Amino acid sequence: MAVREAGLQIPEEVAIAGFDDISIARLVSPPLTTVSQFQQKLGNRAVEMLLERLNGETTGSGRCDEMPFELMIRKSA
Repeated sequence: MAVREAGLQIPEEVAIAGFDDISIARLVSPPLTTVSQFQQKLGNRAVEMLLERLNGETTGSGRCDEMPFELMIRKSA
């Protein structure tokens, strides 16, 4: 709404993208381009990493794991 109130057009003048692909993303006008994560895989991996830490299998300050995602291209970009 703020972009439209500023007199700009989506996506002609401003591209907008979101993250998490919440259900309303496809319902707004224009439908929002967004990154979709696989929430169950993300949660499963988080639990695995926590259990590894609690069982002493992992030490240190932390680590980074790449998780699968999908770019949902809609009409806002």
